[in-house]
This record gives sequence, C-alpha cells and structure tokens, in this order.
Amino acid sequence: MVGTDAFVGIFVGVAKIFVAVVGSAIASSQIPRPKETLKDFGFIIANVLLPCLFLNQMIQAASLETIKSSYILFIAGAGAVLTGYIAATLMTRFLFPDNVKFCSIEGVMVKLAIN
Repeated sequence: MVGTDAFVGIFVGVAKIFVAVVGSAIASSQIPRPKETLKDFGFIIANVLLPCLFLNQMIQAASLETIKSSYILFIAGAGAVLTGYIAATLMTRFLFPDNVKFCSIEGVMVKLAIN
C-alpha cells in the first residue's frame, strides 16, 4: 500500500507533466514558424537541457566518498570519449578524404547552425 506522502508526490509529479503538456499545446499554436522552431527546441532540449538535467541529478546523488572510491570510472569515461573522438577523426579522414573539414565535429556544428 502506498503512503499518503508518496501518493501526493506522485500526484504532484503527474500534475506538473499535465500542465507542461497543456501549456506546450497552447503555446505551439502561437508559434509563427512552427516546423523550424520545434526542430530548434528539440535540438536544444536534447543537446543542452537533458544533459544538464542528467548532470544535476548525478551531482546531487554523488558524495565525496563516492567520488573518491570510484575515481577510476571518471578515468575510464574520459578514455572512452577520447577513443571515440580519435576513431571518428581517423574514420573521417580515411572514408571522406575530400570533405574532411565538413565531417569534423566543428563542421557538423557549423553546418547545423547555417541550415
């Protein structure tokens, strides 16, 4: 059986989502260029807001003892990112030798900003 405090917490969470959906539906009908704007909002949400939310939740859950005991995970994560970057750079140079400047990470960002 769920306690009263848990029920209130769940109800408030669902109510917030409902209000956000209704507010978004009303606001989206007022957007002058909805297709482009919603695409940009989606990009911002996926690439800025969700990683910030994830990082915020991780920081709140972490303590100094946890960080000290699992420092190897940070090193492994940095190694995975570095390995992925090096692999992507090498594959780009060998698979797309004519378009190297447009296939780099910076080129993709510039292309997205122009389009």
